[in-house]
Amino acid sequence: MRSPSFLLLCATTTRLCAQWTLEPSVPNSNVPALHVQGEDLFVGTDPGVFHTTDPTEPFAEAADLPITPDYVDAICTFDGRIFAGTGTQGVLSSADDGASWQAFSNGLNGLGGNSIRAFAVFDGALYCATLGNGTFKLVGETWQHFGTLQNQVAANVNMLRAVGDTLWAGGGGNGYIWYTNSGATDWTPVLVAPITSNSHNITDIIRVPGGLVIGTSYGVYHSEDGGATWSPSTGIGPAENIRFAQWGDTLFAARNTAYSRLYASTDHGLTWALRETLSLIYAVAVYDDRLYTGRIDGLWYRSNATTKITDPEVAGDFRLWPVPASSEIFLERGKKSPSTVTILDMQGRAVMQVPINGDRERIAVEALSAGLYVLQLDGVFGQGRQPFVVE
Repeated sequence: MRSPSFLLLCATTTRLCAQWTLEPSVPNSNVPALHVQGEDLFVGTDPGVFHTTDPTEPFAEAADLPITPDYVDAICTFDGRIFAGTGTQGVLSSADDGASWQAFSNGLNGLGGNSIRAFAVFDGALYCATLGNGTFKLVGETWQHFGTLQNQVAANVNMLRAVGDTLWAGGGGNGYIWYTNSGATDWTPVLVAPITSNSHNITDIIRVPGGLVIGTSYGVYHSEDGGATWSPSTGIGPAENIRFAQWGDTLFAARNTAYSRLYASTDHGLTWALRETLSLIYAVAVYDDRLYTGRIDGLWYRSNATTKITDPEVAGDFRLWPVPASSEIFLERGKKSPSTVTILDMQGRAVMQVPINGDRERIAVEALSAGLYVLQLDGVFGQGRQPFVVE
């Protein structure tokens, strides 16, 4: 899941990173899990669990875990207890606010059954998702298999989240999202988009006014009919995973590849604009009017949702013409620098890639079918995108 080869990009985006503050009371290491519950913020790190009820005070570290986890990848509170899910060693629980911990993996079984990816509280019960053996439901003091994801080529469950009266799961990498309702005993699949090349994983879901938005390895999709059908959003492309947080009137998405790009949407996830490039983000959460990101290099936060943090070159300060195009388009920008132009179709797939160096470039598009595309410009100043049409 994590690799020391990931590059930390703050050195090349100093002005942007200055908007963020590193939380000094949390280790400067991997922070894979954030969980907000009322006035509490729980943080899962490689060493263990941290907690605060007042972000102006240092975070308190919970008691040492009875094992040395590879990482705490999921945290949840339920029935007066804290639950911590580890990468390979199952679940731990604390009934005394983290003063002591006990192994809590009874019933977790099978290949990947102890690799906990997420928790969700739904319909008065606690569920967990595993990377290898589907989903489990806590019944009494024992985990019991819930549904048949492990038999549906969907045993690797990347996301588990309750939204209203529905519990959603992203599993299998086959382009399906799965749901269950109160009283149901199994999952129902809904196709988001079929596999075209790489696996299609569903990694997050969030409710917005008028519908639902999901993050996938093919980009972002939205639904206006409760999740029965899905359509691709524009301005954000394929990724390893995408995580959401709603902060005021702005929906944020952390899009992860070898590093992270933070995008923002002000139209409920229909279109997206790049805000900045950061070190690798594992989790995002809003707490006490701050946007928190759990990253490869610690816990970071920033205040003031309205602060504009885009750099003109990063935000896509370039011009394309003619619109629509037939055989060629011209790209004009304010700076000369080695960059790469990638043209994406509306499924987020790269259909063309060319290097450029000048401040005005001609790009041949006669090989493209008629339709809507997005031109993505990647360079030393960051990334920008603009849509265009081929007729």
